[in-house]
Amino acid sequence: MTTVHDVFDREGRRVQRNGVLVDGDKLVVRMPMMDGRTVGGAFLTDASQPPTREQLQQLRDARNTALCNAWRHPAGDNTPATSSAPQSPEQVLAHRDQRLRDAWKQ
Repeated sequence: MTTVHDVFDREGRRVQRNGVLVDGDKLVVRMPMMDGRTVGGAFLTDASQPPTREQLQQLRDARNTALCNAWRHPAGDNTPATSSAPQSPEQVLAHRDQRLRDAWKQ
C-alpha cells in the first residue's frame, strides 16, 4: 500500500489509524525533494528496450547542464539587462511593478 504518510506507535511499529492519532504516535509525512525528481523519466518508461549507457549519460549531462546554468536565467525573469543610464527610484519601482503585473503572462 502506497501512502504519503506513515503512522508509528510509541514502540516504533507501523500502525494504521482511522484519522485520529493515539498518544505517543508519530506521524511521518514524505516530502519529495528535487534530488529525487526524475528528469527524462518518460523516456525510460516509454521505451520498449532499456536505454543504453550512452543515452543515460546524455540524460545526465543534459540535466547537469540545465542545473549548472539555471542561475543565469531564473524562471520567470526574462527581462532584458538594465541599461547603463541612471534611473530614478520612481522609474525602478515602476519597472518592477510592471514586471510583477506581467509575470502571469509567462
